[in-house]
Amino acid sequence: MHRVWNERQLWLIAIFVAPVSFLASSALISLVEALIPSAMEGGGWAQVEASVSTGQMVYALSLAPVLENLILYAVVALLGKAFRGDLQISGAAAMLAAMAHILASGQPAYVAVFPGFFVMSLLILRAKRRSKGYWLSVVHHVAVNSISVAGLLLRGHQL
Repeated sequence: MHRVWNERQLWLIAIFVAPVSFLASSALISLVEALIPSAMEGGGWAQVEASVSTGQMVYALSLAPVLENLILYAVVALLGKAFRGDLQISGAAAMLAAMAHILASGQPAYVAVFPGFFVMSLLILRAKRRSKGYWLSVVHHVAVNSISVAGLLLRGHQL
């Protein structure tokens, strides 16, 4: 049985936990780069950031959260048939999201998406109505991607 959080709690989590998700992603990348340098031979996250185009930034702030979270919504529903607990379902969904990002990009640095997708999965599961959870997860996704894009621009990334 999934524990349902009230709507106000969920909106606060969707928005204000985004910096925590972002920091957890950064910490995860740093840990992988330190423990397994050969896993990031292509330059790690720095190479990913250097290759980001304006179009990719726009996509990350618009279509990506909507489309990726539709897939996440379906994955969470399917995993709910195999796993019992919200943490198990969210962990498995986040692992699958990280693997999909790594395979699609060819960049092991995309393991960084794990924390954000973990939180997004929890938001889907903890909402009273799954459709509300979907939109909460989209808001969290946009917030995390906004922090990432803002960081790029503040560090002088050329558009």
